[in-house]
Amino acid sequence: MGHRSGAGHAAARQTPHPGRADQGLSRSRRGRAAGEPGLHSWAVALAEEGRHAEAAAVYADLVEAEAHDEASSGTGDWNLMAWAVQLEAAGDIQAAIARSNDLAERCRLSVDQQTGPMACLVYALVNHARLLGMSATATGAHAALQAAEPICVELARTGEPKSWSGYQTTYWAVLLAASGRADEQFPPTGPRPPLGVSFQHWSPHVRGWWGDQERAT
Repeated sequence: MGHRSGAGHAAARQTPHPGRADQGLSRSRRGRAAGEPGLHSWAVALAEEGRHAEAAAVYADLVEAEAHDEASSGTGDWNLMAWAVQLEAAGDIQAAIARSNDLAERCRLSVDQQTGPMACLVYALVNHARLLGMSATATGAHAALQAAEPICVELARTGEPKSWSGYQTTYWAVLLAASGRADEQFPPTGPRPPLGVSFQHWSPHVRGWWGDQERAT
């Protein structure tokens, strides 16, 4: 679930300006592989600048590229999650709902194939219900929560059928942070937390701002 590192990664962490953004988006649209160094970081940088629609476009390209890349790094779920969150931040709730549904279906397939934890499916369904509730489709939101209920019962009774690496906690933390975007008080200027992305991939400046000590100051 980690992104590539190196010189390209470091360069993409710099604050973007319009010219660099246009270049980055142009590169992604030329169909580069999902693992291209710096491309994930570019999407994060756009999100940190509040350029959510542009960030969503990069994540869309990453998800599409990985779908056609047999040697992909397995970051598809994370990119799909970030795509949905950036769409929500950009105000395109219906598109965010569509992508969150895709995420839930991917999690369901992983559970069926025993390649992913049941907990992540629960988290994806709860987040999907939240988005459906925002669009006033209460029936759909209720159905998503109903789908999560028997999974919760099974988890309580038997636990996961196999041991996982523990990334479920990060999975939940990313979705939980995204759900509270409206309640956060971000800096009036400058980069802000790229919600929808794991904390470990935020730029150092934003991680510092998010820390308790700097926030208190």
